[in-house]
Amino acid sequence: MKRFLIQSSSSSAQSEVAGSSDKEDGKRKAKYRKYDDRYLDYGFTCVQVNNEDRPQCAICLKVLALESMLPSKLKRHLESLHPNVVGKPREFFVRKVAEAKVQKSTFSKQTKINSNALLSSYQVAYLVAQSKKPHTIAEELILPAAVKMVTNMVSEDAGKQLLKVPLSNNTVSRRVNDMAQDINDQLICNLRGKDFALQLNEATDNHKDTHLICYVRFVHEKQIVEDLLFCKEIKGGTTGQDLYAVVDDFMQQNQIDWERCVGVCTDGGRSMAGCYQGLQARIRSKAPNAVWTHCIIHREALAAGNLSEELHEDEVEPIKWVNNPFNAEIHQHFNNDEAEQLIDVASDLALKVRFQSQSLFEFWCQAGDEYPMISKRALHVLIPFATSNLCEAGFSAVAVIKSKYRATINLEKEIRVAISKIAPRFQELCKEKQAHPSH
Repeated sequence: MKRFLIQSSSSSAQSEVAGSSDKEDGKRKAKYRKYDDRYLDYGFTCVQVNNEDRPQCAICLKVLALESMLPSKLKRHLESLHPNVVGKPREFFVRKVAEAKVQKSTFSKQTKINSNALLSSYQVAYLVAQSKKPHTIAEELILPAAVKMVTNMVSEDAGKQLLKVPLSNNTVSRRVNDMAQDINDQLICNLRGKDFALQLNEATDNHKDTHLICYVRFVHEKQIVEDLLFCKEIKGGTTGQDLYAVVDDFMQQNQIDWERCVGVCTDGGRSMAGCYQGLQARIRSKAPNAVWTHCIIHREALAAGNLSEELHEDEVEPIKWVNNPFNAEIHQHFNNDEAEQLIDVASDLALKVRFQSQSLFEFWCQAGDEYPMISKRALHVLIPFATSNLCEAGFSAVAVIKSKYRATINLEKEIRVAISKIAPRFQELCKEKQAHPSH
């Protein structure tokens, strides 16, 4: 008897501990009814939500909570919200469930078609902008031509599907603006925190409008990046102060650090190269260590020692090591750490083999992992532009894009998409837009 009482009390204590433990951990699970086929008589079918069966009304398609899986609650929903169908035969609700499935399938298919049409709209607009053609060419030529080709080669129904791609003039313009902003965001994101060089020039187009065009060069992911930074219309004058205001405003808006500027290349005009009031003097006040060049010769050729008559030997001698670090002298402008790293580079046989098959940019970019100080110094020599060839190519694009028939076009957006080497993120752009027919 005593043994029985001890076991009983022990079992009771264990059950109390287990019960309290379950309450504390919140692990007590409520039991709910599972779906029964008879619930269809009340107008309810079953759907999966988070791996649980939930009742769904066949009339309003509302999914109820798991606790509502009771005949009384299902019947109450039908009588309160759909009194006009109370008493309908089972076949009525079977038909409603089948119609809902067809509707859901049609909606999913239509959503996929609209999403593909939206993506196609962006991609066609991108091709139009890169070809520097008027936006109307998409709706007037590209779309009709595509419909005819697909109709002849695939089927008439497939050709009709292409008509859902929005390609009106206004739509293409919006797509170009979206892509231009996306490209700008990518460029600025990659540029921030990097050493960079600028190439600037200003010119007047066929409509007597003056534009300042600027290219940037920097290292990103061990690759040299050259791309259009901006093309701005100059509303006021073209003095050094006016030009600097345009550039500085862009830098401030995009949070680009002037102190990271290692080189600026312009033409020899007074407003650009003036030592006191020109753009050169104003930028140097913000970036005192930037090298200034006036379209003389390519920087790699300068490092190689291919000198023009205007250059002096003492200007080139300190940077000859960039062209060939394996046969270079240690100059006094090196500090001790840089001198040691240059010696280590010169004695690295693996680097010497790599040097034979790579460009100077590639070699010094990849050498940065092992020899960061000397690599950075070499890139400060190579990154600055030495010619304004990119600006000249940019103004050629301006002349094509801003014709007499497109005088009011948003040139800054258009030229960025037309000549930038950065591709838009089409999937990201589509996620931000709601697919809808063209208008």
